[in-house]
Amino acid sequence: MGYPKEAKKYTEVSEGKIIMAENEFILDIDPEEYDTLTSKYVEIPANNEDGIEREGDTIVLNAELGMAEWKTQGKSLRVPVIITEEGANQGKEMDWFVGISKDAMQVTKPRLQRLGIENKVLPRKEGKLHLNFEGFVAVKCAVKVVREMSQNGNLRSVLQDVLAPKESNLGI
Repeated sequence: MGYPKEAKKYTEVSEGKIIMAENEFILDIDPEEYDTLTSKYVEIPANNEDGIEREGDTIVLNAELGMAEWKTQGKSLRVPVIITEEGANQGKEMDWFVGISKDAMQVTKPRLQRLGIENKVLPRKEGKLHLNFEGFVAVKCAVKVVREMSQNGNLRSVLQDVLAPKESNLGI
């Protein structure tokens, strides 16, 4: 056909004398590794009758927060969120970006209150608010994940909100 081939053609591979067809290529992953692979992204089932994934599909999953660290010092934090709900998403990790600047606190404050960790994360000492990074650790929560279109035109899963755990948020 005249197309350039990126992979070399092999007839014998390594010591095992494995014979390959002209258009086969040995991948750099063994079958056991391949069988255990899963997507690192949160899977969102299609929220419609035809089963087609669409922008705007959502899922709410129980999760737990990890240790906060600076995203931008003095302005925002990155808090890891680990999915704890049993199923295909269990153990997957997302990031919650928490604004802590004066302007961003109007968005952050209700979320901290909703999770019941406002005083743990922002203790008041000597008339000032302090930031306690450890205040997020092991906090049970739920996360709302939405499917949105990326700049490249691909559907992706994005953390939309952090909520109280599902058991206390019936009807989400």
